[in-house]
Amino acid sequence: MAVAFEVPMSKVVAVFEEFGSAIFPFHEPPTSKVGKGIDLWRHSRKPRYSTKPLREAIAKLIDKDATLNDAKHAVAIPAVNVTQGRPQVFKTRHKAEWTRDWKFKAVDVALATAAAPTFFELAEVGGNLYADGGLFANSPDLVALHEAEHFFAVPVEAIRILSVGTTTNSYSVSFAAGRQFGIADWMEDQRLFSVTISAQQQFVDQLIQHRLQDRYFRLDHEPSQEQAQDLGLDVATGAALQDAEGACGQGYDGCARQQAATLLDSSAAAQTGEGRVMGEASRLFNGSGDQTLIGRVTPTTEQREFLQEQWNSLADHMKKALSKHGYSISTWLQGSYKYATLIKPVRTGEEYDVDVGVYFEWDQSQNAEPTPKATPGVGSG
Repeated sequence: MAVAFEVPMSKVVAVFEEFGSAIFPFHEPPTSKVGKGIDLWRHSRKPRYSTKPLREAIAKLIDKDATLNDAKHAVAIPAVNVTQGRPQVFKTRHKAEWTRDWKFKAVDVALATAAAPTFFELAEVGGNLYADGGLFANSPDLVALHEAEHFFAVPVEAIRILSVGTTTNSYSVSFAAGRQFGIADWMEDQRLFSVTISAQQQFVDQLIQHRLQDRYFRLDHEPSQEQAQDLGLDVATGAALQDAEGACGQGYDGCARQQAATLLDSSAAAQTGEGRVMGEASRLFNGSGDQTLIGRVTPTTEQREFLQEQWNSLADHMKKALSKHGYSISTWLQGSYKYATLIKPVRTGEEYDVDVGVYFEWDQSQNAEPTPKATPGVGSG
């Protein structure tokens, strides 16, 4: 998300180095069965960590009041909507008809996608509760590919993906651990999460490589056995930070640096003429910048809020004026405003057209006429 807001990665690293120990306070993992049992019981009814330090860290990178609509680039953020029981991808409004997510605060969306079960509390966004998007898209490369192909209509030949990992480590279980794994066994040393994350990443990596071939590059480094002992999902010690920085340096050295640079160099992209043209056309039309066609014709947040206020005022006036004819009055938002196809006026000074539907209600069991009752001084028609 920081990339979408054009936050320098050096600042992201600095902030999480500062807040890491507050987000994940150090705790000595218990080694005895009794200690493990006590630790499991202690956190059986509450998450292990508070989200307050994480929220503070995110707010250091992205303004606490910024919404997804303020992002400078299109972005898709996976999460799990546990209220509705389905996966959900929060998105910038890179298509005009999308009206669900653009008002959500970026900080809240970030907490939703980071709400790892047992680690953090469920996040609340827009009246729904969310858990970590890593439960279904820990490696969101497939989400990015689908977004580009399906919603931006970019030909697959014009798509390139640089996937940045976080010292991915293949996870395996020793035969010495046995086969009779219960709840405590799967939760020990975060086995369940480690297996899920590792399996997801490797599977997605294979699928994307088959689809894009040399137009996909995974920038990552698997730590050594000794380094892996210092690293963990919730470890932010000094040794862990040093090992992570060292792994990043090793992952980006030599051949990897050249491959990533080639992938990001548009002049070196091996695209077909049609793919290049279609990709550029899609970017100019659907991109999230102010100068794309969508950006130039889509009303701003302030304009839409002003229109909503005017619509509410008009609807209230009509309901009050017409209800005196003896029937209940209902109003309904319709037209381009309802279906999110409203566009800015062509010339300065022109006004928007917002449609208000007005409906008279009556009991179908009565012999009612489909016109209002006549009242003194008011003709019926």
